[in-house]
This record gives sequence, C-alpha cells and structure tokens, in this order.
Amino acid sequence: MTTNPSSILNRRTQLSLELFGVLASILLAIVVTGFFAHTPWPRGDDYRFHVSIWVETATRIHHLDIPRWNAEEAFGLGEPTYLFYPPLSIYLGGLLTLLFGHYWAAPILCGIIMAVAALSMRLCASLWLDPTRSWIVSLLYSANPYFLLCCWIRGSYAEILSAALFPLLIYFTSAESSRYRVIGCAFIFSLIWLSNLPSAVIISYAIAFYIAIKYFVDRDGSYAVHSAAGLCLGFGIAGFQMLPSVIEMRFVQIDVAVHGFQLSNFFVLGGYKGLFRSLIFAFLVCLFLAGVARFTKQRGSLPIIALGLLSSLMVLRYSSPFWKLLPLLANVQFPYRWLFVLAFVSYLVAGHLLPAHYRPPVGTGLVIAAFCVALAQCAGVAYWTASAKRLQVNRDSPASPDIQLLVVEYLPKTADAEVVRSSKSDRTLARTDVPVAVVNIRRWDPELRELSISSHQPAHVTLRLLNYPGWIATVNGHPWPIETEAGTGRAQLRIEPGTSLAQFRFSRTTDRNAGLAVTFISLALCAALANWIRLKANGLTARVQSPCL
Repeated sequence: MTTNPSSILNRRTQLSLELFGVLASILLAIVVTGFFAHTPWPRGDDYRFHVSIWVETATRIHHLDIPRWNAEEAFGLGEPTYLFYPPLSIYLGGLLTLLFGHYWAAPILCGIIMAVAALSMRLCASLWLDPTRSWIVSLLYSANPYFLLCCWIRGSYAEILSAALFPLLIYFTSAESSRYRVIGCAFIFSLIWLSNLPSAVIISYAIAFYIAIKYFVDRDGSYAVHSAAGLCLGFGIAGFQMLPSVIEMRFVQIDVAVHGFQLSNFFVLGGYKGLFRSLIFAFLVCLFLAGVARFTKQRGSLPIIALGLLSSLMVLRYSSPFWKLLPLLANVQFPYRWLFVLAFVSYLVAGHLLPAHYRPPVGTGLVIAAFCVALAQCAGVAYWTASAKRLQVNRDSPASPDIQLLVVEYLPKTADAEVVRSSKSDRTLARTDVPVAVVNIRRWDPELRELSISSHQPAHVTLRLLNYPGWIATVNGHPWPIETEAGTGRAQLRIEPGTSLAQFRFSRTTDRNAGLAVTFISLALCAALANWIRLKANGLTARVQSPCL
C-alpha cells in the first residue's frame, strides 16, 4: 500500500497552520499582557477587590491551605468571600500573585484568558469554517473590544474567563458524539459556574435557547436529552460551591448587589456614559449583519443566528420585561454583559465573508493580518483608556497589595455596614467589658483563633471577627455558644470567672458537606452515563457489522 505524497503534503501544511495559529494566539496574549501592564491605568473598577483577595489567596496557597474564610476583608473583620465568589479566577489569580507578584497577576491572567479564548474559538469555529478562517476568527475574537473593555476599564477578569469558555460549550453541545457531548457539556458548564455567576446565568439562558432552537430545527430528541443531561451534571459538579452559596444567601446582604443598580442605566445605546459599550454593540452588529447572508447557507446555522438575535435584543431596553420576569436574570446586574455572546456570534458569522480556500502562503498571511488587526483593537482600547478623564484621575494611585476592603454584599446581615466602616481604625483583636480582665492572643490564624482569658468576674469577650455560620467555639475544650454584638456583628463569648482557654475554628457546615456530596455524585453519574453511551454505541456498531444469517 502506497501513501499519496499530496496527502502527506496536505497534512504537513495543516500541521504547520495549526502550529502557527497556536503560536500567534500565544504571542498575541503576550503582547496584550504588555499593553495591559504599561497603559496609564491598567487597573479597572474591580481591580482593588481582586488584588486584595488574590494576595490573601497567594499567602494561603504558600502555606498549603485551602481558604474558606477571607480574613482580611471588612477591614480585618473577615467575610465569607470564598463561599460566594466562584473560585476559579480567585485561585488562578492567587497562584499568579504567588509566582509573579500582585502587579503582574492581572495582566498575565488576562493574557492566559485571551489564549484560552482563541483556542476554544478555534475548536468551535471548526464546525462551520475551514482551518484558516477559523484561526482568523479566533485571533480576532480573543482580542475583541468587549474583552478589552473588561480587562482595562472594568477589571472583570472572572467574567471574561467564563466568556472564553463559552465557545467550548457551544462546540460540545453541537458535537456529533453523544458521549463527548455529555462529558464536554458537564465539565465546561461546571467550569463556567465556577468562574463567574452573572456570566453563568447568561450562558445558561443562552445555551438553553441554543439547544431548544437546534432541537426544533433537527427534531433530534436524543440530542436535546444528552445536552440537557450534560448541563445538569455540570451544575451538579459545581455543587460544592453552588449549593452552599444558594443556601447561605439568606445570611448575607446579597440584596445590596442585586437591588443597588438600575437596569435602565446599563443597556447599550443609553447615552454618553455608555458610549464605549454602544460603539462596541454597533461594531458587533455590523459584523453580524455583514456575514449573516453567507452564514445562512451553512448547515446548522439557524441556532447561531437565533442566538445572535437574542443577544442583540437582551442588551437593549426593549428586553426589560425579560429582565424582570426570568429567574435570576436580574442578578446579572448589567444587561450589557450579553455583549460577549454577541461577540462570539458576530465574529463566527463574519468569518464567512472570507473566501473558503487559500494556498498555504496566502492563508498564513491572512492569519498574520488578523494578528495585526487584533493588535490594532488593543491599541485602540488602550488609547481610549489613556484619554478617559475618569481613569486619568486614578492612574497615579496604584492599589496596594495590603488593601482591606468592605464588600457589603458579603457582609453578614447581623452587621451594619456604616458601623463596620466606622471601626476601620480599631485594630484591637479582642477586648472585654471588664477592665481588669486580661486577654492574651495565643494564635490568630485566618480560620483558627485561640485566646487565653483571665477574669475575676463574668465577662463578655468581643473578637475582631464577624460572626457567621461555620464558626464554632470551645472554652476549655467544651462547646460554647457564640453571641453576636449588636450593630457590629462581631463574635462574642460570655466567659465565667477564672482562667479560660477559648478557641474559634471555622468548620464545614451541613450544607457545605452536602455540596461536596452532590459534586462526587455528579462526577460518578457523569462517568456512568458516558460509559453507558459508549457500550450502547459499541453494541449498535457490532449489530450493524455482524453478517446476516
């Protein structure tokens, strides 16, 4: 048997193109990282929150600790940030802070996310485009204006991380293999929920809409069942984070984040304050409209086009009834977050404006051109941020790695935010209401506090610690009830006369253990379902190939 030399040449050409595309996406991420690090204001609106929690996470990782209580937030009183904020970006940022320092952590994280976005878009685009056009679309998508807006101006790193994974979810949802569809949907969907909650809500509605349209077009019931099963299992895999978050929302002031914003202020085309977002929307809509005629000729194009129309509607104020009626959608806060879905659709659709076949040198040249266009997008956004007056005011006040913040939505309901702010300068770790009592701090770790108290009369000991479910106390080895100081929400103990050894430990609660159980069960079900699909497919193949008797 001889091998066709032309087929070998084609494989080599294809391999060279893929290698060149990967290197181009990595180089683009490196260049954008440099852009991000050296622009006049490389710290967006949420940068201070991220750097504060990354620094603490880096310290805990260095001591081989898995953090559950953020001891530095609320001016040292602590908050349950790790229980509510999805962990993927926190741990990535903490690891990068440990390796490269707090200043470089955000730029490098953005570079990594852009590389992930390019590779995931390349895989997804291969369902509709040839390799050359797929790489062109992928490079442009990874540096799309909305991603850069999130990097430079908003500092919403977790949001673009989940957006970078979105093309992979579309890919696995559209996969021909039922087994890969279940496994891929499950793990990618779980990573999205472990990245950013508002984006996860958007993606959940977007992918449900996509599956529904695809079912009505193809009339394939097994496709819808396997896709839905994968998404449900993915949500279950994220159960160790999601279940405690849902159950414990009633303990914190999460309503501040949900009801503290007017949705009408954050739709696109809403005036000068949202000019940049409106320009991005207009640009993406132009891309979508320019390529939609050719894209409709592709097989399986209708669900993508419907997704583009949905995302275009959701960023406009005409969609207000949906934001008020659909569950959890109001928790997204900013309607313009749907722009990352529109960006995915627009670049994918616009890729069909390019001719389908090129000779290898021409294809490589077009990928290089796409690389240059992506850099031009970055330079344009960098110039915009450098000239923005709001950002110029803050550019000379770089955030310290030792920032202590108060995130009101994670504050326990027993605490008053204004009272907590007023105690910002109070650095006393523990105090008593008895002047002659003596309190010695024996240990003050993030999730373990030990005190020695000597008093000749009953006393209340108040700690620099917010009381929250999960903190348990013992006095001289015996379980002891924790009281809460009115107004401040601080933890208190009532101590009997004599010498007492008090210990506070942050432990796992029933709902957190239940979340872990849901995760393990979902992983087991995912493996069992994938194996059942494989056995069923092998049995069907064997029956088809067996000779007729």
